[in-house]
Amino acid sequence: MTTLDSSTTRLMEYIREVLPWAHGHQLKAITTFVAAILDKQSGTQAELARTVGNQEAATKRLSRLIHNQRLAPHDLTTSSFDQHFPYLGPSCSGFGAASPAV
Repeated sequence: MTTLDSSTTRLMEYIREVLPWAHGHQLKAITTFVAAILDKQSGTQAELARTVGNQEAATKRLSRLIHNQRLAPHDLTTSSFDQHFPYLGPSCSGFGAASPAV
């Protein structure tokens, strides 16, 4: 994945919207590996590294991304939820509430 095609550009724009606080290097790394996940339909580090030319460098990049404390899972989840919640519609107004008995 050495060049940016239109789908990768759209993916980066989407990730930029969902994670507005992420800076350029984080956005590029996240986009690269999300695109690899979509392409390979796998989440294994070795499989993802195979999609990015130099496997050793890709493995190091992925490891740094995974261990980056600024990309805490809670922050990513909250940011994603905040971005998507308005589109869920009124049927989700009871989100988190107990379901009525049937």
